[in-house]
Amino acid sequence: MSSINSREQALAVLDDASTRLLQLPAAASGFAAMEHTDVLVRVQDRLALALEQCVAVVDKDKTARVAGFSSTSAWLRTNARMGKHHAGQVRRNATQFARLPRIADAVATGRISHDMAAAIAAVTNLLKKNADVSDTESILLELALDPETTPEKIGVVGRHLRGVL
Repeated sequence: MSSINSREQALAVLDDASTRLLQLPAAASGFAAMEHTDVLVRVQDRLALALEQCVAVVDKDKTARVAGFSSTSAWLRTNARMGKHHAGQVRRNATQFARLPRIADAVATGRISHDMAAAIAAVTNLLKKNADVSDTESILLELALDPETTPEKIGVVGRHLRGVL
Protein backbone atom coordinates (compact mmCIF):
# COMPACT_ATOMS: atom_id res chain seq x y z
CA MET A 1 0.00 0.00 0.00
CA SER A 2 1.36 3.41 -0.91
CA SER A 3 2.14 6.03 1.68
CA ILE A 4 -0.51 8.65 2.41
CA ASN A 5 1.13 11.95 3.27
CA SER A 6 -1.75 14.41 3.33
CA ARG A 7 -5.37 14.70 4.30
CA GLU A 8 -6.21 15.24 0.62
CA GLN A 9 -4.56 11.92 -0.32
CA ALA A 10 -6.37 10.12 2.49
CA LEU A 11 -9.70 11.57 1.33
CA ALA A 12 -9.03 10.46 -2.26
CA VAL A 13 -8.28 6.92 -1.05
CA LEU A 14 -11.47 6.87 1.06
CA ASP A 15 -13.55 8.13 -1.85
CA ASP A 16 -12.15 5.45 -4.14
CA ALA A 17 -12.45 2.67 -1.55
CA SER A 18 -16.09 3.50 -0.79
CA THR A 19 -16.94 3.43 -4.51
CA ARG A 20 -15.19 0.09 -4.94
CA LEU A 21 -16.86 -1.39 -1.86
CA LEU A 22 -20.29 -0.64 -3.29
CA GLN A 23 -19.36 -2.32 -6.57
CA LEU A 24 -18.56 -5.62 -4.83
CA PRO A 25 -21.17 -8.29 -4.16
CA ALA A 26 -22.91 -8.28 -0.80
CA ALA A 27 -21.72 -10.58 1.97
CA ALA A 28 -22.24 -14.29 1.27
CA SER A 29 -23.89 -15.00 4.63
CA GLY A 30 -25.56 -13.31 7.53
CA PHE A 31 -22.53 -13.93 9.75
CA ALA A 32 -20.18 -12.39 7.18
CA ALA A 33 -22.58 -9.45 6.90
CA MET A 34 -22.46 -9.01 10.69
CA GLU A 35 -18.65 -8.90 10.59
CA HIS A 36 -18.74 -6.40 7.72
CA THR A 37 -21.25 -4.29 9.64
CA ASP A 38 -18.98 -4.19 12.69
CA VAL A 39 -16.11 -2.87 10.57
CA LEU A 40 -18.31 -0.38 8.72
CA VAL A 41 -19.74 1.02 11.96
CA ARG A 42 -16.21 1.62 13.31
CA VAL A 43 -15.25 3.33 10.05
CA GLN A 44 -18.48 5.35 9.99
CA ASP A 45 -17.87 6.58 13.56
CA ARG A 46 -14.36 7.76 12.69
CA LEU A 47 -15.48 9.34 9.43
CA ALA A 48 -18.28 11.22 11.22
CA LEU A 49 -15.69 12.56 13.67
CA ALA A 50 -13.35 13.56 10.81
CA LEU A 51 -16.26 15.35 9.08
CA GLU A 52 -17.07 17.21 12.29
CA GLN A 53 -13.43 18.23 12.73
CA CYS A 54 -13.57 19.83 9.27
CA VAL A 55 -16.88 21.51 10.04
CA ALA A 56 -15.42 22.87 13.30
CA VAL A 57 -12.75 24.70 11.30
CA VAL A 58 -15.31 26.06 8.82
CA ASP A 59 -17.48 27.22 11.73
CA LYS A 60 -14.65 28.70 13.82
CA ASP A 61 -13.23 30.62 10.86
CA LYS A 62 -16.72 31.67 9.68
CA THR A 63 -15.78 30.39 6.22
CA ALA A 64 -19.37 29.59 5.27
CA ARG A 65 -20.38 33.22 5.83
CA VAL A 66 -17.41 34.46 3.81
CA ALA A 67 -18.54 32.09 1.03
CA GLY A 68 -21.98 33.72 1.04
CA PHE A 69 -24.00 31.37 3.27
CA SER A 70 -25.97 32.61 6.26
CA SER A 71 -24.39 30.00 8.53
CA THR A 72 -22.36 26.82 8.66
CA SER A 73 -25.59 24.83 8.91
CA ALA A 74 -26.96 26.57 5.79
CA TRP A 75 -23.77 25.66 3.93
CA LEU A 76 -24.15 22.00 5.01
CA ARG A 77 -27.79 21.97 3.93
CA THR A 78 -26.87 23.35 0.51
CA ASN A 79 -23.55 21.70 -0.31
CA ALA A 80 -23.98 18.38 1.48
CA ARG A 81 -27.76 18.35 0.91
CA MET A 82 -28.33 17.59 4.59
CA GLY A 83 -31.65 18.08 6.23
CA LYS A 84 -31.98 20.96 8.69
CA HIS A 85 -31.87 18.66 11.74
CA HIS A 86 -28.84 16.68 10.56
CA ALA A 87 -26.90 19.81 9.58
CA GLY A 88 -27.60 21.26 13.01
CA GLN A 89 -26.41 18.07 14.71
CA VAL A 90 -23.20 17.99 12.69
CA ARG A 91 -22.46 21.61 13.56
CA ARG A 92 -23.33 21.07 17.23
CA ASN A 93 -21.12 17.99 17.41
CA ALA A 94 -18.31 19.84 15.66
CA THR A 95 -18.49 22.68 18.16
CA GLN A 96 -18.84 20.45 21.19
CA PHE A 97 -16.15 17.92 20.25
CA ALA A 98 -13.71 20.84 20.08
CA ARG A 99 -14.64 21.45 23.76
CA LEU A 100 -14.57 17.72 24.59
CA PRO A 101 -11.14 16.41 23.60
CA ARG A 102 -11.40 13.24 25.69
CA ILE A 103 -14.71 12.36 24.06
CA ALA A 104 -13.31 12.96 20.56
CA ASP A 105 -10.28 10.81 21.41
CA ALA A 106 -12.52 8.01 22.73
CA VAL A 107 -14.38 7.96 19.38
CA ALA A 108 -11.15 8.15 17.37
CA THR A 109 -9.69 5.19 19.28
CA GLY A 110 -12.91 3.17 19.12
CA ARG A 111 -13.53 3.16 22.88
CA ILE A 112 -16.99 4.70 22.50
CA SER A 113 -19.38 5.01 19.58
CA HIS A 114 -20.10 8.22 17.76
CA ASP A 115 -23.72 7.94 18.98
CA MET A 116 -22.48 7.96 22.60
CA ALA A 117 -20.32 10.99 21.85
CA ALA A 118 -23.22 12.79 20.14
CA ALA A 119 -25.38 12.18 23.23
CA ILE A 120 -22.65 13.74 25.39
CA ALA A 121 -22.35 16.67 22.96
CA ALA A 122 -26.11 17.26 23.23
CA VAL A 123 -25.82 17.43 27.03
CA THR A 124 -22.84 19.79 27.10
CA ASN A 125 -24.21 22.06 24.37
CA LEU A 126 -26.07 24.22 26.89
CA LEU A 127 -23.27 24.40 29.47
CA LYS A 128 -21.49 27.74 29.42
CA LYS A 129 -18.66 27.31 31.96
CA ASN A 130 -15.62 25.32 30.86
CA ALA A 131 -15.30 23.82 34.35
CA ASP A 132 -18.85 22.46 34.09
CA VAL A 133 -18.09 21.05 30.63
CA SER A 134 -14.91 19.36 31.87
CA ASP A 135 -16.64 17.84 34.91
CA THR A 136 -19.57 16.64 32.82
CA GLU A 137 -17.20 15.22 30.19
CA SER A 138 -15.36 13.18 32.82
CA ILE A 139 -18.51 11.77 34.38
CA LEU A 140 -20.24 10.95 31.09
CA LEU A 141 -17.10 9.48 29.50
CA GLU A 142 -16.74 7.09 32.42
CA LEU A 143 -20.40 6.12 31.99
CA ALA A 144 -20.04 5.78 28.20
CA LEU A 145 -17.11 3.38 28.61
CA ASP A 146 -19.40 0.93 30.44
CA PRO A 147 -20.55 -1.68 27.86
CA GLU A 148 -24.06 -1.67 29.37
CA THR A 149 -24.58 2.06 28.77
CA THR A 150 -26.69 3.33 25.87
CA PRO A 151 -26.83 6.80 24.31
CA GLU A 152 -30.30 7.14 25.83
CA LYS A 153 -28.91 6.52 29.32
CA ILE A 154 -26.21 9.14 28.65
CA GLY A 155 -29.00 11.59 27.80
CA VAL A 156 -30.94 10.88 31.00
CA VAL A 157 -27.89 11.13 33.26
CA GLY A 158 -26.62 14.14 31.34
CA ARG A 159 -29.86 16.06 31.73
CA HIS A 160 -29.74 15.36 35.46
CA LEU A 161 -26.12 16.60 35.65
CA ARG A 162 -26.99 19.70 33.64
CA GLY A 163 -29.82 20.43 36.09
CA VAL A 164 -27.47 20.08 39.04
CA LEU A 165 -24.80 22.31 37.48
